[in-house]
Amino acid sequence: MTAPAKSKLRLGLIAGLGILITLGAVTIRAEWGLSQAEKFAAMEDWRAVRKQLDWYLRLHPRSARAHLLMARAFASDRQFDADAAQAAIGHLDQVSLDSEFAASAQLDAGRLELLGLHRPRHAERHFRQAIDLDPQLFQAQFLLWKVWELTGRARQAEPEFWRVYELSPQQTRIVRLREWYLSQFYPEFANAPLDQTLGFLRPQETPTDLVERRRLDRFREAEPNEPLAAIAIAQWYQRRGDLQAARKALNELSATIDAAYDDPYFVATLVAVLLELGDFDRAQQAFDQWPAEDRQHAYWRSHAILLDDADANYADAVAAYDKALAIWPGPIDWRTQARKANCLARTGQMEQAQLARQA
Repeated sequence: MTAPAKSKLRLGLIAGLGILITLGAVTIRAEWGLSQAEKFAAMEDWRAVRKQLDWYLRLHPRSARAHLLMARAFASDRQFDADAAQAAIGHLDQVSLDSEFAASAQLDAGRLELLGLHRPRHAERHFRQAIDLDPQLFQAQFLLWKVWELTGRARQAEPEFWRVYELSPQQTRIVRLREWYLSQFYPEFANAPLDQTLGFLRPQETPTDLVERRRLDRFREAEPNEPLAAIAIAQWYQRRGDLQAARKALNELSATIDAAYDDPYFVATLVAVLLELGDFDRAQQAFDQWPAEDRQHAYWRSHAILLDDADANYADAVAAYDKALAIWPGPIDWRTQARKANCLARTGQMEQAQLARQA
């Protein structure tokens, strides 16, 4: 080998060795950065945590531990805001669903969506994903139930509640039952502590339906492309007796969101409002679009009223009323029980009608 060739080889080996040394140093620096980040986390120095993890994640972009710690650093910082919440969720979404930390990551993402960004539908999706990954994850099930309550669906949340009850320790089940009772009969008080945490219930303020409206307006603002909060607002108008405002809100929603009729909550609320207005033709048209997977109390009650008031088909109406009354909140729905009694009386079944009135 000639001298120039030997010189080139020597320079190449030196350059290669330099690259290996540099890469080794970077790798050692990154690994050291993860351990340092964990130490800074113990001291709650979240900015330092993020700085250290930046190095580590460049070399290990799929590290679940690092993404979870980075998310915690964003969520725990004193300067926590919507941007920090988004950044934290972005890191939690990087945790693979086959990771041992996946359920925890989805739970934390749901918490941030609800408590930090006020996006209940986004939160609901994360909680459901966490439950799919770990059916025993109590906090995910509990917060899913609360999302239903916060969005006007407390009466439809019985399955979610009983799952929470089953997962609750024996000594706390009485507390869960009390929470359930409040949600069904005094919903404005059921989530007062959570409304305070979310910033909707002000200090020394008494919970009212105006607090609920404040919450729903914020939810709608935070999720403009989701129908959930807008439906709940229409239902809020309905409960206050402002049926025209309720119908207007629902019509605006169906005009802007193509998939509105795919949501049983939307169809149930629209049909209920139209029935109260006496617009049976429009109610029937909406009822015919009820999603096939939903056959709960609201479906059978609406079906019964259409058979009863619009078609005068009292025999079939009674059967539909019975199905509605068998599904929660049927057992406490005295208005539907009274409708059934009147329907029975029209068919001459006076004894059964009297029993229905007593019930």
